[in-house]
Amino acid sequence: MMEINFYERMEFLFQSVIEKLKLLDLIVPAVEEKYLTVQETADYLNVSVRTVRRYKKGGTITPANFGGVVYYALSDLKRFKN
Repeated sequence: MMEINFYERMEFLFQSVIEKLKLLDLIVPAVEEKYLTVQETADYLNVSVRTVRRYKKGGTITPANFGGVVYYALSDLKRFKN
């Protein structure tokens, strides 16, 4: 009898945690990041592709690589631009 109560209590605690996590997701929704190609980044910053590559090489902006393709997070570019 004591083991059943233990497992029931654990199930109740797990369900409570799950419900709190669901509420947290409603309070702090996930932000979907947008990534730009090198050309899109150059257009956004009003500079040449060569300048974007120079910024990358100098560490001014940090790229993300997906499948061997270089992208730049729009949120990072907004901070850089301001």
